Amino acid sequence: MLGAETVEVRAVLSPQVQEVLEPLGCDERGSRAAPLEERVRGDGRAVPEPLDRAGLHADCSSRREHGLRLPPLRRHLGDPQVAVAEQHRIGERASDVDPQYGHGSTVSRGGVTTIARVKVLLVTLYFPPAGGGGVQRPLKLAQYLPALGIETHVLAPDDPKWIHRDEGQRVPTQAWVHRARYLGPRGRKPAEELHGRTGLPLLATQARLASRRLLVPDENVSWNLTAIPAALRIARREGIDVVITTSPPNSVHFVGAAVQRATGARWLADLRDSLVAHPHRRAESAAVRAKEKIDDAVARLVARRADAVSCVSDAIADEIRQRSPRGPVVTIANGCDFDDTAGLSYIPSQRFRITHAGSFFGKRDPKPFLQALADSGLDVVARFLGDFRSADREWAEKLGLGDHLELIPYAPRSTSLSLQRDSEALLLLIPDAGGRGKGVLSGKVFEYVAVGRPILAAVPPDGAAAALIRDTGAGVVVPPDDVAALRHALEELHGRFADGGLPDVMLDEDIRQQLSRRTRVEETAQLLHSLI
Repeated sequence: MLGAETVEVRAVLSPQVQEVLEPLGCDERGSRAAPLEERVRGDGRAVPEPLDRAGLHADCSSRREHGLRLPPLRRHLGDPQVAVAEQHRIGERASDVDPQYGHGSTVSRGGVTTIARVKVLLVTLYFPPAGGGGVQRPLKLAQYLPALGIETHVLAPDDPKWIHRDEGQRVPTQAWVHRARYLGPRGRKPAEELHGRTGLPLLATQARLASRRLLVPDENVSWNLTAIPAALRIARREGIDVVITTSPPNSVHFVGAAVQRATGARWLADLRDSLVAHPHRRAESAAVRAKEKIDDAVARLVARRADAVSCVSDAIADEIRQRSPRGPVVTIANGCDFDDTAGLSYIPSQRFRITHAGSFFGKRDPKPFLQALADSGLDVVARFLGDFRSADREWAEKLGLGDHLELIPYAPRSTSLSLQRDSEALLLLIPDAGGRGKGVLSGKVFEYVAVGRPILAAVPPDGAAAALIRDTGAGVVVPPDDVAALRHALEELHGRFADGGLPDVMLDEDIRQQLSRRTRVEETAQLLHSLI
């Protein structure tokens, strides 16, 4: 029954919430919501009966397996979690080190022998059953941290009302998953809602979308009404050492600030995107500039209050360092999930297939590549998996691409990985966005590298993604808006395919180890351990 917990949440704002929000000038008034009581284990199935204090039945085998409560007077030298903790010296506080045997040993308290470990609470809006790229980093933290001797609790929404769901994503069974009711608006696709509308229908739709801008710093901020009380309760009851908040959305960091102030737990803010300069925003818009002023206030809160900040790229880390942070700021990039791509097959096709996985929004633009494809006259099938804007589809139809273009709706990650693997090449698109795109090193880049097929990377040539592609020999890099360069790169890949096929991208073992998600989580574990 590992991972089971009872969580009762009411949508009331505590003094701790007000202390966090007042410096940002936010209105803390809210309505009372019905309590949410939910018992879930790591796999998301309901637990019908109440559990004991540790969330486990009185089953010694279950206790021993997960290293939470163990029979007295045992050294547990054969227990794999103890071996990992001993190897990495992770998961112990100074008071937990056995004075006779030192690091990695168990310590007896009150007749019960326990494994010394760090306890963390990971707060994330994106977690299964939500789908999409934002899920993977928090999901893999929850998967790998327990194996490093870190007791991991996850706080996520019961239903984030996100635009995509992936029921096939498996929740780690060794993480304790807590759910708090989500009170915010549903995820939407503004470009699609506005497309083709004119007159009064257009004005009405714009008004509905504009109302979401009243929620600051983002439309998900209202989840704090239930997430903060739930996080405080979990932190106090479980004796949480470190709370991790991972953004986007930026508002999730209010939970970390509240837990830190109310309980004294350390706070690690994890940034998957820039807090203030998102590359897909239209920075020329007055509304976007106003929003980024609010986001800057969140960035200053993170810098001023967080005990440490982890960032997926050096560019994001530099943004925080410019705001005089109180604690260390480190770059812990995304990683390659080689385990998820193992066993997937590539069967060469008669036609050259190049696949782009991911939805289009903001400044991400397929038009330069589609124009290059049309100009080339090659027998190439461009497959776009995910949300493809109607405006882009209509533009592609004018090019007369016909069966050279295949649009595939959003699919679960397992399907996406299979399609990527069974492709002659992969298409990566990162806009320059006035220089903002240079620092982007998204999880998609690492996913492509893990798949092992050649990459046509239309990315800023002097950016972080381009450097990774070149360093690993994973593909060819061209400027994102250079149609002629895109056409030349496509012709080169197609020529190699016609001359005998495109082999897999093979990485040296040391490079695989360096890029693996497990290594990245080990880096996070070391950072967590340093905070205690």
